[in-house]
Amino acid sequence: MCLLKTNNKGAAAIEMAIAAPVLFLLLMGIVEIGLMLFASCVVEGATAIGARIDNVSAIPGGLSRDAYIRSQIGQLSSGFLQPALPSITAQPMGNSVTLYRVTYPWAVTTPMIRQIFGDANGNFDITAAAAVRDGQF
Repeated sequence: MCLLKTNNKGAAAIEMAIAAPVLFLLLMGIVEIGLMLFASCVVEGATAIGARIDNVSAIPGGLSRDAYIRSQIGQLSSGFLQPALPSITAQPMGNSVTLYRVTYPWAVTTPMIRQIFGDANGNFDITAAAAVRDGQF
């Protein structure tokens, strides 16, 4: 009986088996939130660029406003985000002001983050908006 009290072989493996899943889940959550913040910055940048270019001058390459914003999402994210996913709207607000809104559905993969941020389908909508006054400056 005394031998069992002093035998610590395998204790570290059991401690690691208990702690590792929690630590890996925490690490995955941190990485996913970082990627969500990156995607948010990309969507905000593409919205601002698209709203400004549509307002100030002709869109290069003969693209539509939606196609240009989608191309900017692809360029700014270096292909990380799928440009076909966002929904893009332009809403006149009066006084020559137009509100451009881009919503990108982010598929949340980490289980705990999905429960906190995700909707019923496991998506988190990243939304950016830019209001610009119409006309040349």
